[in-house]
Amino acid sequence: MHQETKIYIGADDSNHGNKIRPTEVILATFSFESADSYVGNRNVNKKRNHRASINWLEYPLRDYRFTILNDARFASTCYNLPLVVPFLIRDYLTSNPHIKNLEIQLDGGLLPVYKEMLIKDLQGFESVSVSNFVKAGIRVGKNRTRKLCKRQRRSLLIHHADILANAVTHNFNLPRNAENQVYIPLEQLLEKEREYASLIQRV
Repeated sequence: MHQETKIYIGADDSNHGNKIRPTEVILATFSFESADSYVGNRNVNKKRNHRASINWLEYPLRDYRFTILNDARFASTCYNLPLVVPFLIRDYLTSNPHIKNLEIQLDGGLLPVYKEMLIKDLQGFESVSVSNFVKAGIRVGKNRTRKLCKRQRRSLLIHHADILANAVTHNFNLPRNAENQVYIPLEQLLEKEREYASLIQRV
């Protein structure tokens, strides 16, 4: 077991959830290597390469966790990532209880109230930082204003989280697939989802 007290985390979803096919994959990558969190890393490219991402996972200081949302109620929400990521982090920490500092990166838009909620859900650590990287297109900002934006550069953590979530969606055989899938009781998700849904009234 690695003894560093800071972990770097990147998370993305499969972006395939809809009312017809509600399945949504949420996947988080974990690394003790700070270089994996650098934004604009030259090893990040636009093309998906499942084999390269699987090879990236083979390094002992990296890991991943994922869950699959099958309930249609999660198909059209904008806060699946901050809602689910704390469950994935807690599962990972069961085998790494020495970690005291979290640096979390999410792909996509993130309203400030959802960021606050995510940090609140992870109370008890010495430090928790959260950043997000917007995809090209429409960005939702403060007071729910919307504007066109260019895609921000992203880290290896998010790059590989995106590809690995896609791999799970398309039934690729990932390393340690069975042991890294996290089953979250629907009742717990729905209870937390109601909290997130109520935050819309604040923005």
